[in-house]
Formats: sequence, structure tokens, C-alpha cells
Amino acid sequence: MDQPLYTLVKEIQWNWPELYGEDKLIVMFGPLHIEMGALRLLGEWLDQSGWTSTLVQANISSVGIAISYVKASHVGRTRRAHQITACALFILLKVAYKHYMENIEPNEQSLNKDDWCNLRCAESPQFHFWYITLKLQMLVLTFVSSVRWGDFQLYINSLTEMMPWFFAMNHVNYARWLSIHIRDMASLDNRHPDIFREFTSGKFVVHKTTRPFSAIGIDHAHEQANALVKGDGGAIGLTEDPTALRRWMLAGPEVSRIIKDFENQMDPKDNEVDLHHEQTKATQDIFAQNVRSLSTTMEDMGNPYMEESKDLLVLDSRDIVDPSVTQTIQQIGAIGKEQYDAYVQDRLIDRTVPIHEPIKKNKLCLFRCPNKKAMSKDKLQLRSLKSDCSLFSRLFISCQVRGGDLDFF
Repeated sequence: MDQPLYTLVKEIQWNWPELYGEDKLIVMFGPLHIEMGALRLLGEWLDQSGWTSTLVQANISSVGIAISYVKASHVGRTRRAHQITACALFILLKVAYKHYMENIEPNEQSLNKDDWCNLRCAESPQFHFWYITLKLQMLVLTFVSSVRWGDFQLYINSLTEMMPWFFAMNHVNYARWLSIHIRDMASLDNRHPDIFREFTSGKFVVHKTTRPFSAIGIDHAHEQANALVKGDGGAIGLTEDPTALRRWMLAGPEVSRIIKDFENQMDPKDNEVDLHHEQTKATQDIFAQNVRSLSTTMEDMGNPYMEESKDLLVLDSRDIVDPSVTQTIQQIGAIGKEQYDAYVQDRLIDRTVPIHEPIKKNKLCLFRCPNKKAMSKDKLQLRSLKSDCSLFSRLFISCQVRGGDLDFF
């Protein structure tokens, strides 16, 4: 289920344990909705950092689509954008480390890659931000991979590693209820060993085909089934007519199944394909081209992993970001982990704090919301001036297209 429904069902289980208790029913948080929440979290982290502008300059997406990545309006497109970005960042990280190894002094001992990354994180805020970005993207993609492969243990591990970020970025609803979902899944071995064995074999997700890496979350399968059941006319107005709603609920899924069986019989070759739909040569070539284009564009702007400045910069404009954002980058990991550990200990283990007790929100400064109090009057005026210039330029372009005059402007 999604987060609001999951909340309702867990409360039903806790209030009426004799009928619907956790020993009788297993409730799962939908993997698709978890991925959507994680992608929105990534969008908030990267908003105003120059990431979307870089994607546009690399000809990977248009302006409107790039902006939609921040809010994860389209899950597939957003995921692909983060896949391309993660590959490009990894390439730039390898380039920077190779440059370090080639320019090391003869009498100086070289560092392995992990130690070198930790040293650079302490030296350069720019390196630190994009290193965290790469790790966070890989964490989200690992979670998606666990669903695609049906790897239950990887699912729990990757979700546990993501939890501190939901706390740190103030996604309080996901932070509260995903912690309970992790507790339920981690305790399946003791509570429901038979279900645990089935989940471990990959049956916590839906396998609609025999292709590898093609499993989907149960909520994802529900969404696809709903789309088929609704048909071209949709489901508008059904909820207002009890008879029509009952007919749709009973007959819709069966009609959908019959249509699917008919399509499989008419085109049986689809079931013989052993490759994932993204493993075709054309798709792989386009993906590799996009990665090369993005890595080249970012390198032309200045490889973030080779930045020697002590300031944090916007990737495309090279504007210096407020120091409060640098402070957030240094602290956010520890803050999120501390909050998550305290939540689990106080509410799920010791049970000294109610589940519904408000979670304290963090006032962390990011690219999109720097600390305005710490900014000088001149910086605030400059920010306001840039905003006005952007507004005037859009108005001017609008007048050119519509043939407006000075009064209209």
C-alpha cells in the first residue's frame, strides 16, 4: 500500500489485534511508492544545484522535463536521469583519482580510492556534495535493483540505509512508517517463517514475465492492473453509482485477464524473449551517448571532483553558495542517522515514546533554501535583482512571441 493506506491498516491491526493482528496479516509498504518518495528526496537535494541545467545543456532533456525530475513527476524518466547522472559522476570521479595518481610526488605515499575520497570530502565542499549525490543515487538504484531481482535481503538492507535520509530531509511520514515496515520485514523470520521463505525466494514482488530483472512491486502491479481495468473511458463517476462500481470491481479484473490471455495467444513470441527491454543495442547506445554527453558537459563546466576551492559552487553558473549549505553537507549524514537510531530505540524497542509523537524537523540549509538570515543585505539585493532580470527576460520573450507593445509588457 501507499503511505496513507499503510498508516490506516497498521492502526487497524493495532486496535483490533484479535481480528486483524500482525500475527494474522502481513502489510507491506509499496516498493513503487517508496521509490517515488526516494526520487523526490533526491530532487530536493539537487534542486538549484545546477543539475537540471546541466542535463539541458547536455541535450538529454528539455527544460520542462528536466524541471519535472526534481519532483519526480514521471518515475521512469526521473530514474533514468539519475542513472545517467550516476554513471557520469562515476566517470568524473575516476578521472579525478587518475589525475591524483599521476601527479603524486615520488616520496609521497599514495592513498587508496576510499581514503582519497574521504580526504577530498574534508578538503572540498564541492567534492563532498557530489560525492554524497553519487552515493545517494546508487543507494536508490540499489533499492530498485532489489525489487527487479526479487532479492528480499537486499531490499531490507538498502531500505535501512535510505532511512536516515528520510529523517534528515524532513520526510516525516515516510520516516515514521517506513521504520515500522522495516521492523515488520526484518522480523518475518521469527513471526512468519513460511512467509519469510517465500519472500526470500523472490515472491515479495510480482513476476509478470520470465525475463530477468523485470519483477515489479505489488503496488506497481496494482497500478498497471487498474490502468487496464479502467480502459479508455477511465473510472470517473464510478464511485457515485454503487451498482456501476460493484459491476466494475467484479468484472473489470476478469475482463483484463481475458484480454491479456488473448494477447499472449495471438503474439506468443513476447514470452520467448529472454532479455530485459532495456538490453537492446539501440537503447544501450542511446544511454551510453547520454552518459558521455553529460560527463563531457560537466567536465567543461569544471569537474566537481577536481575542485580545489573551499567554496561550494552551483555547477553551471559557478555562483558561490551560502556557507550554511556547506555546513549542512558536513552534518546531514550524522543528523539523519542519529534521528533514525533514536526513533527505532525509543518507539519500536523501548516503546517509551508513542508512535504518533511528532518527529522534530531539521532546519537544514540546501541549495534551494539557503540561510537568508546569514546573508548580507548586498547578497539579498543581488539575489532579488537576478530574480527580477529573469522575470523581465521572460516577459520580453513573451511580448516578442505575441507581438505585444510596451503597455502590454
